[in-house]
Amino acid sequence: MQDFRFYPATLTNREIVEVYSGFLPELHVQAECRCPPSHPRVHPLVERYCIPNGVEDTTNDRVLRLNLNAHPLSYINDQDMGTTWLSKIMTTQELVEGLTITVDLVNGQYQIFYVIVQFGGLLPESVLIQRRRLDIAELESGIATEQPWLDWQYMANNCSVFEMQNNGPLLRPDSVNCLQLSSDLPFSGGNITFSLLTPEPNLRPGYNDFYNTPALQKMAHATQVRIHLSGQSNSRAAGVNQRHRYYAINEITISGRCECHGHADHCETSVKPYRCLCLPESHTEGNNCQRCAPLYNDKPFRSGDQLQPMNCRPCQCHGHALSCHYDEGVDEQPDEHYRGGGGVCDNCMYNTTGKNCELCRSGFFWLEESDPTSGDLCQPCNCNTAGTVNSSKECSEAGGQCQCKVAVTGRRCTDCLSGWYGLTASNPNGCTRCNCSDLGIINNATEGDHSCNPYTGLCQCKLHVTGLSCDRCEFGYWNLSHPDGCVPCDCDPLGSFSPYCEPEAGQCECKPGEHVEGRLCEVCLHGYHTLEQRNSLGCLPCVCDTHGTVPEGVCDMWTGQCPCREGVEGARCTNCVHNYYNRSLQLQNRLSQGCVPCVCDLRGIVAGSVCDSTTGQCVCVPTRYGKDCSSCRPGFYLSPDQSVCAECDCHPMGAALRGCERQTGQCVCVHPSVGGRRCDQCREMFFGFNPGLGRCEPCACDPLGSANGSCHPESGMCVCKLLVTGDKCNKCQPGASHFDPENHFGCSKEPFQQPAPVGVALSYSSIRLSWHPPDSPNSNRLNYTLIRDGQSVHTIQSHYPFSPESFEDTGLFPYNNYSYWVITANVVGAAISAAASYQTLGAPPEAEHLHLNLVGRAGPTTASFNWSTPRNDTGPVERFVLSSQEFGGAEPVVHYTGLSTEAVVSGLKPFTQYTVTLEACSSGGCSSTQPLSLLTASAPPRNQPPPRVTATGPHTLNASWDPPSQPNGVITRYEVFLRGPMETQNSSVPADEKRVFVSAGWLDLSVSPEAQLTNRSTVPPPESSTTVDDLEAFSTYQMKL
Repeated sequence: MQDFRFYPATLTNREIVEVYSGFLPELHVQAECRCPPSHPRVHPLVERYCIPNGVEDTTNDRVLRLNLNAHPLSYINDQDMGTTWLSKIMTTQELVEGLTITVDLVNGQYQIFYVIVQFGGLLPESVLIQRRRLDIAELESGIATEQPWLDWQYMANNCSVFEMQNNGPLLRPDSVNCLQLSSDLPFSGGNITFSLLTPEPNLRPGYNDFYNTPALQKMAHATQVRIHLSGQSNSRAAGVNQRHRYYAINEITISGRCECHGHADHCETSVKPYRCLCLPESHTEGNNCQRCAPLYNDKPFRSGDQLQPMNCRPCQCHGHALSCHYDEGVDEQPDEHYRGGGGVCDNCMYNTTGKNCELCRSGFFWLEESDPTSGDLCQPCNCNTAGTVNSSKECSEAGGQCQCKVAVTGRRCTDCLSGWYGLTASNPNGCTRCNCSDLGIINNATEGDHSCNPYTGLCQCKLHVTGLSCDRCEFGYWNLSHPDGCVPCDCDPLGSFSPYCEPEAGQCECKPGEHVEGRLCEVCLHGYHTLEQRNSLGCLPCVCDTHGTVPEGVCDMWTGQCPCREGVEGARCTNCVHNYYNRSLQLQNRLSQGCVPCVCDLRGIVAGSVCDSTTGQCVCVPTRYGKDCSSCRPGFYLSPDQSVCAECDCHPMGAALRGCERQTGQCVCVHPSVGGRRCDQCREMFFGFNPGLGRCEPCACDPLGSANGSCHPESGMCVCKLLVTGDKCNKCQPGASHFDPENHFGCSKEPFQQPAPVGVALSYSSIRLSWHPPDSPNSNRLNYTLIRDGQSVHTIQSHYPFSPESFEDTGLFPYNNYSYWVITANVVGAAISAAASYQTLGAPPEAEHLHLNLVGRAGPTTASFNWSTPRNDTGPVERFVLSSQEFGGAEPVVHYTGLSTEAVVSGLKPFTQYTVTLEACSSGGCSSTQPLSLLTASAPPRNQPPPRVTATGPHTLNASWDPPSQPNGVITRYEVFLRGPMETQNSSVPADEKRVFVSAGWLDLSVSPEAQLTNRSTVPPPESSTTVDDLEAFSTYQMKL
């Protein structure tokens, strides 16, 4: 359900809020005064006015919320110079006694730097400004007590009213004097100003070093400000209306800031007391950031200044304490904030102790390679007193090793050493020595690697080991040192006398005369083989053919197989393998020369045959002969693919013999007019082979009309020139004439199909034209005439063989069309090509019509330009090209190409001189503007090399440096910062840097040193070296430029 309420009058915005919240929204000036229904909204900028809803804040449609004649006290600080607070009209006595205005800063103590009182009427004759402040204890507790008022500043037309000197000296930072009010102040509407940190009219000590002047800082503190006004200038003179005897104040301005001790950038003033928002890196806490966080007291709390933040330094408690405190007695550098350290950890936890909770308590030890911040770092010793010297319960700090007796081991001294047993407290050695053979006992790593039972002392023999001390192998076994116990002898029954072996080396006793060897007597001697049960003689001797066996070859000891030479086989290497033969095979000397591979031509042998095993003769096919069957028999020759021998088959009348050349098959021809492999073809210049006579007839072609004197080999028809005909080429073709022996065509016709000329515009005044000869020139001589727009511009004669012709036509008009054709003529007639049109290129635009402008000022890396477009009477502009060149640079850089008339140039170097050029290009060329010079703006320097640092003593460092490789402007200042010593720093929270050197000057690296020397007015460059002293000896520092 919805709740509806009805009211007899329209509610304003604040009243609507009051209905729902129960509270009328607060206003600075007389919140009880409400807006009228016509203007229900309080003006957001000037709250004495009301405006309608839905209008701009700057509207003139506004009405007053307060009466025009109202002047409440809240006008005194409403930040509205259009309002004025008025006191009552005062008597003469009341003016003498004066009036006091107290301003409560409400939510805490601030640092106040000036107070301004802007009067709207007559000024007082004297003013006293006072303050109240809180002490440190009140700031810490948050409980304020009534403090006395402290004088801050006296002001008067004549300071004698305060029994003080006009503009008296300020001897201390917190001194108070009386300032004489200026006689130039207006009668009405003037102001008085109290400023704490200005040098005039009297210089206050420390005004320019506020952060290092504690007394001045203390003087700036205030929680309340009281202004006492007394007397009134000019109102007590004769004839002055007494109704002017009142004070009128437009505004009182008190300027200050939250007191955050330099450890905050902002504060929350909506709470009481106000709360500084402490910077995380400051490690401070409290409403005013007035103390260090619990674990950041390695140095005493210090306020930050404009150069050094003075952040609180962390204590190194390794996570084992919740707080620490500063002890000056343990600080090696108590006067230095960034060196030394006096932090002592409070109430170390997790059984730790020491200044930094870095040690373990007595009876505890720290685990090696453990995280030093772990809560389990320190562990109890828990020493076994029966095994420790003098029953000690203490252990080493690192690792926790207890102090064991001679024969005891383990971190807690709970185990006997290997070879010892029976740990007792009464035994001075702790344990008793075992009496076991080290070779015969079991070493069990899981039981502590004891050679005997650590409690009973009994020896534990390995497998097949015997004896009270486990010192020998059982019979039939050997190798006492084997990790698994003694191993069986395993003697070979065929080669040995018995199954027993020598217990140390395990050697079996081999049978004599059996030619065996080896530990087991299982291997035949060199030159013997096949030790088998069926062989009663033991190993048999090798019987290898010396000619078929490889040199120094011996048979296999297991199979007796001899190692044969190549091409030899058999157990004793006595036979040739397949496709090998022995040329000297004899019964008494079987392989004196070894086996030789058969060499047969596979294309000339019978398929599947092999050579003779004695002679090596291959089995040839009928058309082949020879030992390897590679030669053709007489009357045959090797076919072109060399696969078979083919029959010669020479012509019986044309050839002299029946045989032919064995490789090519060429027969020997009888008559010179005959050729061909079989001598059955006519040679060139002959025709009509007669098989009965074996000869041919000559062609007899007309040499004037014949192409080369040759004819068809069968019909005798001669090969004629292109325009000649007849069996013997002795007359012109129909339609042709002028029989000419020098004419490549023989006769001539009119030329036919002349191609049109091809043109290429070379410039705005010339065109190159080229053309090919006609498809049918029909003569050996041609005359060309090039026609341009009906007029002859070029004539040339060409001879066979014809090649393309060309001509450059010059003196033409820019960007103009021309028509060209070619007339080709010979002795018979002429041919005309088709016409072709070509246009000259546009002329370059006129440079005087180009205007390049820099738009605004050049930035560090960019600059904007625009330009005009020239007229295009002689051809259009096809592109603009904007380029720049660094002063003294090698090549220009193109930044823009196109038809726009503006562009932004980027990629420039800061503080660099450039010349910028614009080109306007047509199809026939470009013209450019005069170079436009510009200097890019400065930018922060880059690539500053680190300083070169040299230790010049135990407490001093010398640093020098070079300018940055990219100065990007004039270098005016160098600053050097130092951090260290690094040995005392917390790696997780590095210390703040401290500026140790500043130099100023003027270094312009774009100007040569010689030019700077000639300019006497040039400011010297900043110093580029310094010496830093008062450092700790043998320490590491970090330096930054």
